[in-house]
Amino acid sequence: MQQITFDTGEAPTVSITECRGDLNLRGWTKGSIEIRGDEGAVEARQEGDAVMVRSSSDLRVHLPQEASVQIQAVLGDARLKALDGPLSIERVEGDLILKRVDSVTVGAVRGDLVAGVLAGDLTVDEVNGDMSVRSLTGDLQVERVGRDLGVRDVEGGVHALHVGGDIRLRTDFTPGRTYTLHAGGDLVARVPADANATLTLRSGRRNIHLKAQLQDEVRSNGEVTGRLGDGGATVTLEARRDLVLIARETGADMGEVGFDLGAEFGLEFAGLAEEIAAQVESQMAEMSSRLEARLGSIAKMDERAAKAAEKAQRQAERAAERLRAAAERKAEEARRRAQRARRTAAPPSRRGAPPPPVGEPVTDEERLAILNMVAEGKISIEDAERLLEALSG
Repeated sequence: MQQITFDTGEAPTVSITECRGDLNLRGWTKGSIEIRGDEGAVEARQEGDAVMVRSSSDLRVHLPQEASVQIQAVLGDARLKALDGPLSIERVEGDLILKRVDSVTVGAVRGDLVAGVLAGDLTVDEVNGDMSVRSLTGDLQVERVGRDLGVRDVEGGVHALHVGGDIRLRTDFTPGRTYTLHAGGDLVARVPADANATLTLRSGRRNIHLKAQLQDEVRSNGEVTGRLGDGGATVTLEARRDLVLIARETGADMGEVGFDLGAEFGLEFAGLAEEIAAQVESQMAEMSSRLEARLGSIAKMDERAAKAAEKAQRQAERAAERLRAAAERKAEEARRRAQRARRTAAPPSRRGAPPPPVGEPVTDEERLAILNMVAEGKISIEDAERLLEALSG
């Protein structure tokens, strides 16, 4: 494992020109950047407050939360978390996960895009797969989505005119904002019972189902216009197939939540398993270094003690490898579950029983607790594997 560290201050500029594997990028409160990758795979240099990085394999980066980040190309999956500075991402060949970040500009994502808890705007040119967005304080601008789009709790406006599959919209309408969405399949919109919006609804099949009381309602040729409340927001919803508008009371519909976020939880767990594997490898490497440093002095005093220490080191390395392999298996299983969820999930209106609710995501503290227990010998590798099994739900 190769590790490179730069002292940068609190708000550096970080440029990742190419990552030919998976990218895991996370903000922290330190004024430094820590870069990890396969031995000999990482090229990095620093020029003042700017750091440039390139990797021919997987790449893990910890950097100051206020850093400005530009990413040109990731040939695998990308996972970015806990960053307050601006993000620019040109191309991701796999899946992209954004969690607890600020404003983001994205060029092209060949797989799926999952974004949750964003403190600014999200602007996306193209997503070939599915896209899911939750808890966005700014505007959502999406040029093209190849398959389905799920949007939940967006405080700003929403623009998504070219969505190849279904759209599921669940949000309040902010007065003065514009919401324009077009689905190549069905569109289901769930809005609060006290929403304020001026609505234009269109269906290519002329199938518009209203479970809401519109004021000044007018129907003609597959189009419905009307108003909710005082009409403060401007909303245009269009579907090539069916369109459903539901005025809901406060409270979650678990069937709809499960449908919207099934792929998200699968991708999140995949990232979690990979992260556990990398952290185990890092921690075991540090343990090995400490053991090697101690071996020299032990060997001088007691040959039997030195052999015992060497044996302990080999056992620790084998344990790390087994746990890493277990985490990778769980990551692959999670990816397959996410794919199955995308293929089989459908809105409650088209299927009978809603999917079961998903458990709470695992916290950083829980992840580190597992690693510490393994490193300190408090649990065996088999116990750790069982914990990973439990995490997969």
